[in-house]
Amino acid sequence: MKPKISVIIPVYNDEEYIGRCLNSLINQSLKEIEIICINDGSNDNSLEILEEYKNKDDRIQIISQKNQGAGISRNNGIKLAEGEYISFVDADDWMELDSLEKLYKNANANDSEMVLFNSIEHGINELTRERIYLPADESVDYDNFVFDYNYEKKLVMNKMFVIWSKIYKTSFLKENNLEFYSHKIFNDVQFHIESMLLAKRISYLPEILYHYNRANENSLQTKATSSNNKIIIFDVFRGVKDFLINHNYYDEFKQNFAQFMIVESRANLLKTSDEFKDDYYYTLRSEFIKMNFDSETLNKFPFGLYNFYMLVLNCETYSNFDLFKTKISKDDIEIDEISEITLNDDESIGGQTGQQEVLLSQDKLFLFNLEHQLYRKNKHIKNLNNKINILEQKNEKLNNKLTSFENNNIKLKEKNKKLKTKNQDIINQNKELKKLIKEYESSTSWKITKPLRKTTNMFKK
Repeated sequence: MKPKISVIIPVYNDEEYIGRCLNSLINQSLKEIEIICINDGSNDNSLEILEEYKNKDDRIQIISQKNQGAGISRNNGIKLAEGEYISFVDADDWMELDSLEKLYKNANANDSEMVLFNSIEHGINELTRERIYLPADESVDYDNFVFDYNYEKKLVMNKMFVIWSKIYKTSFLKENNLEFYSHKIFNDVQFHIESMLLAKRISYLPEILYHYNRANENSLQTKATSSNNKIIIFDVFRGVKDFLINHNYYDEFKQNFAQFMIVESRANLLKTSDEFKDDYYYTLRSEFIKMNFDSETLNKFPFGLYNFYMLVLNCETYSNFDLFKTKISKDDIEIDEISEITLNDDESIGGQTGQQEVLLSQDKLFLFNLEHQLYRKNKHIKNLNNKINILEQKNEKLNNKLTSFENNNIKLKEKNKKLKTKNQDIINQNKELKKLIKEYESSTSWKITKPLRKTTNMFKK
């Protein structure tokens, strides 16, 4: 029987976690699956553990290869996959036991090329963080809801590049020649962006079905902080830009791409260990100079990104960047303190025709800092003005209510006055009636007819 889902797992020295991963897969409520394990040159007991599980469950396949990285391992798994859909799982992660059944049901109902779902991240000291693509909407029937990248463009390159919280239609991947790149890390970033743009039928299952293990100190992402591998991100940027240009998406995503590069560059600078920060920063700055963003793009940056971008352009070394960033963050820099940063007033960088030329001058850095402080003060004033506007609106509403109450009070007073007048009229009428009755009862005719009234009353009884 053809499997409904092929699960592809790259395995490299994961003896501590692979058992938990496989247990979560062989016990899935959806039984029509195949599990393709790519042993990527492991030199621990991972292969032996895989073989133990294969002997217990014939849905498991093992492919051994020399170490080539997770990207190439996944590509080799795609070539072997016979399932209608493909799920990528990391060997140190695990899934909820009904995940694949729910995902297949959603994919089948929507004829999806890709299904997004949510996950939970497990960090050090048992800290957790939910990773949610989109907030759930109770008005949406997610078994009858498909979209493409236009529905939420931030999903393309400004939010979660992972591939393990998605399943893909196998024919969609093969027809579009979608493959992972051979980068040691970040090999899923470009795959994510390309697949999100090319898929015409994306669906969403707003449930947490995947457990992402961030506490694994032996993972490639964790080890990358203590090596110079973070520099690979700049190869990824170039690959993404080439894809956007070649497939006519660049103009549409120019701003998103610019912010994607700045955000990821900054994040990886922070994550790079001190030993490799100078090398990373040198490449970062060289790449920023080549970016040559126009003023329209720069003006749309959130100020934090603009701040980072301009500081990198204007600080030749990481130590200068760190010093100036620290002074700015303290908000106490003075003009003569700029001299502490080693710069040459007449120095420029770039040089190649068409590249952005950035003058490294003390005056320019000082003006940049003033701009930064002015922005913060203007932002503070804007926030205060917003609060004033809110208070004025509340005050206006209260005044309107007070006016309404006063008008109602006037009306009630008038109504009360009328009622008092009417009541007095009734009292006066009542007095007149009592007077008339008294006069009538004292009249001669009333007295003469008294016996007759008694007789009449007796007959009535």
